[in-house]
Amino acid sequence: MNIYLEQLQKDFGDWGKVLSVGTLFTQDPSPFKRLIDMGFSKENSRMIFSVCPDDVNRLHERDTIENKIREMFGEEFHLGNLAAYPIGGITGISAASHHSPDYVEGECKRSGNLIFFISPHLGLDLENELLYGYIQRPGQDKLTTACGAMMGFLRSIRHAHTVNDLYNFKVDPNDPTKALLFKDLIDNYKEEIIDNLHGQDINLTIIKLAKINYDLVMTTFKTMMKAFLEKGDFKCEFAIIGGITVNTQQEDLFIFRDYFLNST
Repeated sequence: MNIYLEQLQKDFGDWGKVLSVGTLFTQDPSPFKRLIDMGFSKENSRMIFSVCPDDVNRLHERDTIENKIREMFGEEFHLGNLAAYPIGGITGISAASHHSPDYVEGECKRSGNLIFFISPHLGLDLENELLYGYIQRPGQDKLTTACGAMMGFLRSIRHAHTVNDLYNFKVDPNDPTKALLFKDLIDNYKEEIIDNLHGQDINLTIIKLAKINYDLVMTTFKTMMKAFLEKGDFKCEFAIIGGITVNTQQEDLFIFRDYFLNST
C-alpha cells in the first residue's frame, strides 16, 4: 500500500475517506464518480473551485487533484484565496452561475450544471520522518510550508500566552485576505485554537488545524451559497464536493468529507 495513503487513513480515517488521484473518478465512494455516473460532464458542467492559490496544487510536475479534475470537467472559476477561503462571496457564485455551458437535453436547450470543489490543502512529508504541513516542491531541495497561510497562523498562535493574545494580530490593509481569514478563525474557533496553543505533538496540532481550516471554509461557503440561492435566480443542478487536498512530493491525495447534490 502507498505509505502516504496508509498514513492518512490512520490519521484521518475517522474524519473522511482517503482517495488517491488514480481512484478519483473510478472507485466508490468517490463523489466525482457519482457525478460521472449521473451524467455530469465537461460538456454540460462548469467547475467552481474554492481552493488555495498555492501553485503546488496545479504544477504539471506533480500528479495533482486539480489537474485531474480539469481533465475530466474542464476549466474552473475561482472563488477561493489563501487557505481556500471563499473570498469571491455571493458575487463570485453569481458570476460563476452564468458561465456553465448550455446543452441539449431531449428537445430542450438548458443551462448547465455547477460543480463546487471546496478544498483547503495540507502538505505531508514522509521521506525522513512523519511531518505534516510541509512538502518538498519540484525544483527545490528544502521543505516549505503547505498551506503557508495556515502554517503562518499556527506560528502566530503558538507565540500566544493568553486568550487575549489571540486578538493582537495586526490588521494590514495591504493583506486583506489574511486579516479576514485570521479574524474568522479566532472569532469562530477560539476554544479549539486555545487547546492547540501549547500542544506538544506538532503533527497532531497541524492535523487539528487542517480540520478547523476546512470547517471554516465549508461553513463560510455554505452561508454564501444559501444567500445566493435565496435570490431564486438559479434553477439548475449543482453539486458540492468538500475535503482536504494532501500534497506529497510526487502526487496529491484527497480526504473526502462532504458531498451534496441539488437535483432539479
